[in-house]
Amino acid sequence: MGYDVSLVPKTRNEDILFDIFECTDKRGEETLSRDFAMFQSRDFDNCELTQVEKILQLDLACYTKYPVNYLYDSSELEYRLYLAQKESDEQKTQEIQEAIERGKKEWEQSYDDIHEGWTTVEEFRQTTIQFIERIKQNPDFGQQINTPSGWDYPWDDYFTYSPIPARHNQGVTKDLEVILLQLDCMEMHGIAHVAIWGQ
Repeated sequence: MGYDVSLVPKTRNEDILFDIFECTDKRGEETLSRDFAMFQSRDFDNCELTQVEKILQLDLACYTKYPVNYLYDSSELEYRLYLAQKESDEQKTQEIQEAIERGKKEWEQSYDDIHEGWTTVEEFRQTTIQFIERIKQNPDFGQQINTPSGWDYPWDDYFTYSPIPARHNQGVTKDLEVILLQLDCMEMHGIAHVAIWGQ
């Protein structure tokens, strides 16, 4: 078990999603590493992502945006529905079921118009290319990252452009190359917006 992240396209079209999957699969596409997931998701004062931005003088905001409408979230209503059913309250049960359906319909109708938390493919690509270039200019910048007390992560190995033969996981540049390939496949299939999604 663990926390994983993926670059996701803004579409609900299952055929397009399958075509993107096939495109990335044909290229021998790998997934984003757990190290990338940890780097992308940690959010506290002076977290590693903030330090990387400062060291490389780079804005990585698009890596941490949260797409507000990636999925329809009915979890709160589902819990209220469970309680109503447990109490055998038929009227409340029906009202909550209708609210869930209404919410889903509203989500479907507004999905294409709401871009909060999403980034254009081109902006994401340019940020990623710039990230790679800054790493090449400062290949061992990971040694400058201060890991908070109690957290033992080999960031100097992950954040390096120099090859490390004994490393069991891919480095950050490999993850960034994976992102660029995925962006190519998504754009090829008409995707305009993307985001990083974790679970």
